[in-house]
Amino acid sequence: VTQGLCSSSDAIDVTLIDAMISASDSVICAGETVTLSVDSLSSVRYLKYESYYSADDEQVNVHEIQAFSNGINVALNKPGFANSYEYGNWANNGINAIDGDSGSRWSSNRNDPGPDINNPHYIIIDLGSQFILESILLDINFFQQTFSFKVSQDNTNWVEVGSGTSVSGSFSFTPPLTNFNGYLWSTGATSASITVSPSQTTTYYVTQTQNGVGCTDSVTVNVNQPTTSTTTVADCVSYTWNGNTYTGSGIYTWSGTNANGCDSTATLNLTITPLTTDGSVTTSICAGGSYTWPANGQSYSSAQTGLTYVSGCNTATLNLTINNISNQIVGMGNYNNCLPVDPSEFMVLPDPFVNIGASSYQWQSSTTNTAGSFTNI
Repeated sequence: VTQGLCSSSDAIDVTLIDAMISASDSVICAGETVTLSVDSLSSVRYLKYESYYSADDEQVNVHEIQAFSNGINVALNKPGFANSYEYGNWANNGINAIDGDSGSRWSSNRNDPGPDINNPHYIIIDLGSQFILESILLDINFFQQTFSFKVSQDNTNWVEVGSGTSVSGSFSFTPPLTNFNGYLWSTGATSASITVSPSQTTTYYVTQTQNGVGCTDSVTVNVNQPTTSTTTVADCVSYTWNGNTYTGSGIYTWSGTNANGCDSTATLNLTITPLTTDGSVTTSICAGGSYTWPANGQSYSSAQTGLTYVSGCNTATLNLTINNISNQIVGMGNYNNCLPVDPSEFMVLPDPFVNIGASSYQWQSSTTNTAGSFTNI
């Protein structure tokens, strides 16, 4: 702003809010779970190391505090403040914790109250602008300490992202998702991530609010269903199903994966019937007659050899012979029972063609004991 010959300027940090959801899986099977998370950490500007106990006669010593964003130590040589100094001030004591040199250290005054829960010794680092942190490295003195590590956007509202009890040495950790002003999911949850198990395809929403400004994102979790099926089969001797051959009746199940990658269970109700030949017939009829086969109810007037009729697991066979009508009396009986319709056509052939096998033969109402041709009038 310029007024007359004087000018003034001001600066403000602008933080972009991007409430982007990431899902561990966007397609699941019913009964499975999926984790939904806000895609990135909330940005932070201030770091705070707060000690509640030191084994070094109540003196807190910190060699290095490093905070990494995109692989860069954004805490290096940044301004800060400590509430206790063994000597000097920030410029010659406190800055030792962020100078990149593990041989130097910030040390608190052991004569100050604490360190304890009511009077912690702490150091605050101002990163100068907002950063999303992926890791933090701490190098504290070999004397054990109990501490809390916190982050803030405004140097007023602090969120703890790490802590230790009676620890010493050098170590790093990944700060968890930081929620300064709140996440609100459509499920009612207010955490930075949720785990859900929907029974059907569902869309989830999250609103992230910072400094009174909210942004919303959504993700749809598609739910595929398992499948079940039942098949009823009656077969002869054996049945092959899903690569297995069964020879006995029973209930069989198969478990696998359906086309959607979910569980599939199939059930087979199987009835096995042995092969039979009931209704098979071998018989003969006289020429001009017919035979009705009970197996299929059909009539036949011609010879049949090996004719089959299949019903279920039963196969009936018909062998039918046709006999010609004979007017010759052979021996003591008729020729295949195929006699002329008119009895007067019967005759007895003389030897050697016919041997009646007895001393006399009765035909109609007469008895004869001689060979010859007879006519009944």
